[in-house]
Amino acid sequence: MNNPQISSDDSSTCNTDSSSRKQIRGSTVLLAGRGCSLLLNLLTQVVIIRALSKTSYGELAYVISIVELLSIAAVLCMDKTFSRYGAIYHEQNDQGRFAGSLILAICAPISLGIVLIALVWILALFFPGSIPLDATTWPLMLLVVFLTPGNGIASVSLSLLTILKGARAVFFRKHFVGPLLKLILVGAVCLWQAGPIEIAWAMVISGGVILLIDLWLVGKMVAEEGLLSNRVKRELKFPVRELIRYGFPTLISDVAFQMRGVILVVLLGWLATADSAASYRASLSLVRVNELVILNFMVMFVPLASRLFSAGETKKLLEMHRSTSLWIMTLSFPVFAASVALSRPGIQLLYGDAYLDVTLLIVILSAAYFVQASYGFNGLLLRVLGHMNAILIIELTTAAVTLILACFMISHWGAVGAAGAAAVGVCFQCSLKALAVRRHVHEMNGFGSFVPKFITTCIALCVLCLSYLFNLGWVTGTMVVLLSSWIVLCVNRKHLQFDRNFPELKKVRILNRLLGIDAEKKPEPHQSSYRLAYMMSRFPKLTETFVLREMIEMEKLGIDVSVYPLQREKTKFVHPEAKKYVDRAIFTPWLSISILFSCLKAFCTKPFLLFSTFFALIKENRKSRRFLMGAILFFPKSIYLAQRMEREKIDHLHAHFASHPAMVAWVIHRLSGIPFSFTAHGSDLHRDQSMLQKKVEAAAATITISDYNRKLIINHCGEQFAERIHVIHCGIDPDIFTPQLEPTDYEQGLGPFQMICIGTLHEVKGQFQLIEACKRLHDDAFEFTCHLIGDGPDRKSLEEFVRQLGLQNRVVFHGRKTSHEIQQLLKQIDVIIAPSVPTADGRREGIPVVLMEGMASHIPAIASDLSGIPELVKHNQTGLLVPPHDTTGLAEAILTLASDHTLRNRLTAQGYQFVREEFDVAINSGKLLHVILPDHKLANEFIEQSTEEDTHQPSRYQSQEMPV
Repeated sequence: MNNPQISSDDSSTCNTDSSSRKQIRGSTVLLAGRGCSLLLNLLTQVVIIRALSKTSYGELAYVISIVELLSIAAVLCMDKTFSRYGAIYHEQNDQGRFAGSLILAICAPISLGIVLIALVWILALFFPGSIPLDATTWPLMLLVVFLTPGNGIASVSLSLLTILKGARAVFFRKHFVGPLLKLILVGAVCLWQAGPIEIAWAMVISGGVILLIDLWLVGKMVAEEGLLSNRVKRELKFPVRELIRYGFPTLISDVAFQMRGVILVVLLGWLATADSAASYRASLSLVRVNELVILNFMVMFVPLASRLFSAGETKKLLEMHRSTSLWIMTLSFPVFAASVALSRPGIQLLYGDAYLDVTLLIVILSAAYFVQASYGFNGLLLRVLGHMNAILIIELTTAAVTLILACFMISHWGAVGAAGAAAVGVCFQCSLKALAVRRHVHEMNGFGSFVPKFITTCIALCVLCLSYLFNLGWVTGTMVVLLSSWIVLCVNRKHLQFDRNFPELKKVRILNRLLGIDAEKKPEPHQSSYRLAYMMSRFPKLTETFVLREMIEMEKLGIDVSVYPLQREKTKFVHPEAKKYVDRAIFTPWLSISILFSCLKAFCTKPFLLFSTFFALIKENRKSRRFLMGAILFFPKSIYLAQRMEREKIDHLHAHFASHPAMVAWVIHRLSGIPFSFTAHGSDLHRDQSMLQKKVEAAAATITISDYNRKLIINHCGEQFAERIHVIHCGIDPDIFTPQLEPTDYEQGLGPFQMICIGTLHEVKGQFQLIEACKRLHDDAFEFTCHLIGDGPDRKSLEEFVRQLGLQNRVVFHGRKTSHEIQQLLKQIDVIIAPSVPTADGRREGIPVVLMEGMASHIPAIASDLSGIPELVKHNQTGLLVPPHDTTGLAEAILTLASDHTLRNRLTAQGYQFVREEFDVAINSGKLLHVILPDHKLANEFIEQSTEEDTHQPSRYQSQEMPV
């Protein structure tokens, strides 16, 4: 016999969850819409305030507030009444009453609006002293009053859209089209340095357009619902009694609600000054951000609550009320904290110094609105349950108390007095409604959300105290907002049940920890015993194949490699070998929710270490604008990566390039303790040595690709670090390059001499010098073709330079090519050239990998005598060296190589053998593994194997520095 009851309870729980979830999800859509509307309306107000003097804006605000009160009177709360009864009639499929209530809701604002317009004009013409308006504000009043019917129709249209179409339709019409049209028209008028009258005209025109749109929407929905059919006409009923019985107390509630808004603006304009009215009105647009959440939930709460009440589901209704209350408080807190902590810098930014008195008003009113949010929908609950007498008494009492206080306080303290009266009225009203709910709704037992609400209130008080005691700016204020909001979310997230209301969030991994969602755990893949993370500036970068090859060799040695690029390279060309690393690389944006969460976590758990690290970055890089900007921009990402590497149990981090990657690796090491090393190449080291000593000091090992670089680091950092700086050349896989033993077309006398230069088209690569050398060769009637492989910022300049010199038939631009495409092109090349030059800003090459690839393909090399290049291209042994910028010497070296067949063959053979012995990526990766992991079994086995091979090939390692 108990089974049916159990089934009923289960169904009840399911339906309760469904109602709450529908209400919360629908409200979230409207929340985004109201945020959009609020932003557009705020921009409109900022435009008006910036265009007018404070006194002129106060006069316009005074008139607009009077018209808004007239609009409330015109609509007679038919919008809210229809929202309740229309939803009930629609749920019961009572089309006759639904159509009748809609007709009443539409006719009221139209007819009463016309009456009020006529009344204002009559008073202006015959009794101008009957309304407290002076000669300058009467013209504004006569113009703006025409907005009255349109405001009423807009409210009714919103209610109809909510019942029939849902939140998305409301979003587009109410929160986007109307505010955007108003902003465009008002902004256009203000650009002409218009006065209050012209701005009023713009508002009236935009209101007229919106009125036509609303009437069209209402007509369309009426037709879609079939309310014009003969059957509906026969069943048409006008529920006047129900609507009046519900509407009159609601009207009183609206008037009481306006006691904190437009009524106080009217009182300030009447009892105080236009400047006071301007200040208070200016504060309302910002303070009403605090109502953003509660107003959105209100729109969805009333129809859903009315349906549950109509179905007799009181228990479900009360459960939805409790759940909604905590959601409102939690979502309102960040808005409250931002309104309080950022009020002063926000006012200065938006309105200017003339409105700094608005700061105190915003703090007072924001606190009052947060009190209202913490109480939830007690008033709406009483209204839905039919306790209208209690609502009426509470609203009348609140309105009377607020009005009396306002009249007294405004005369003494002006706008501040008005804000104080409004705050007292809000707190008084919320307390009375809470008491009424406890008295009339006996089922409201249990205080499931009392503890999180109490803690949230305490945090709100702390934010108020901090804002009062300290003059918070943008940075400190933002930190207060983020930290306090995160704490509130942590306190309330278990009670909010995100996974129940938004089950799809389980799919978003970065939100699981933030929102307390238990995501489905996936089995972890098999991992090796040692995890090595690689970090580089950009990935996948076509010109940095040496990093890719090194990672491949590390995996061949049994190391589990993870890839953490600082930025994702946007390129259409990706090496086939890089694709699997691109798929599993950890690409991170500059800023995201997960990064913010990591920053907050670090702030709470390691505040001293966090700030000391950040200040050390600033101090070490303060003299370099480039490094300083990088330190600031990459710091949040570094915090996130440090925590992520800890979770993924990374054993060691190796960064390629001594610039930003090494800096981020240093931060990660500081915050997580993960050891790191870095490889210094060329321009990353030569151009700027900011923070280099700090990086070398903290690194487990510092790798550089040349003896030249090693000496530079020692000279900068000191001899004490010499033993920790190792030379390990970048390498290639020589087995993938097929030596071309067949003679080229030039050697067979079948074609011109073929030259190739591979690299980014940038000043440091020396393509301009090569083209000048080509001009000299051309003038000497030497037949040649010069192939430029790559792309870059100097391509247009280089192409123009070639045209100026008349070398279009001699110099060919190929653009970017993959490694395989380059290998095919190398088969007919007679010489590879790297004419590198130092730039004015300190950039210079390290050891170009393309030279290694060319020499491994059995091609002789000509390069600049610069940086570490002589360690690969030894003059007259493995290639020819030319001083940088020496275009005459470069041309002579090309002619020498082209004319001396014996020299060309000797340099080709010796260069090929030298690359295979000293620049093999497999060997050099093993050496790197031994340096960063000297005690690891894999590294020791590799060194033992290399030592055995060394007895047979003693020259293979003699130029490499290895740790003892």
